[in-house]
Amino acid sequence: MNTGVFSSKTLWKSSYYPQSLSVQEYEGNKVLFFERCGLAYIGTKNQYSNFELSFDVPFLRRQDVRNEQGEIIDPRATVLLVSFGGDTVDASDYGYVNAAESIVFHNSSEITNYRGEHVAIDPNHLLFNEAEQRGFSVRISVIDAAVTVGVKWENEKNYSTVLNYTLKGGTPTGHIHIWS
Repeated sequence: MNTGVFSSKTLWKSSYYPQSLSVQEYEGNKVLFFERCGLAYIGTKNQYSNFELSFDVPFLRRQDVRNEQGEIIDPRATVLLVSFGGDTVDASDYGYVNAAESIVFHNSSEITNYRGEHVAIDPNHLLFNEAEQRGFSVRISVIDAAVTVGVKWENEKNYSTVLNYTLKGGTPTGHIHIWS
């Protein structure tokens, strides 16, 4: 990870150990790995207004891993969130609340903006479904206040648009964070 361009931080601890936000090897690639984090992010050190962001999620833990006694030792992922228009590089807590806008990928596979004004669920892309064992990609475009959110499975060529709306206050300028 280029620390001159990106920052990262674990904000909350969870009750599961070990916890990490690190760059690791996964299927021959270097990936940013959120593991048992209560709340963590990677964010841009530069500010952006009009942008297109795309990233791959090659692995998502969709169900709890339990030990022989039935205790959870590795919890399922609960949320993926992308905030933009934030005024700080390094958030100290809940930085997505103060960002101009946030896109939330809930573990119900519902995709919303943070305030819940725009809601979508795509039956062809239930990203957190326990039956799914494949990665996916996300693309978020903000051009002249128009927000477009697309998703696709790892074996698909084209993104499916799941959210498309216009920001009321115009295109924000600020930092972009990916939260887990």
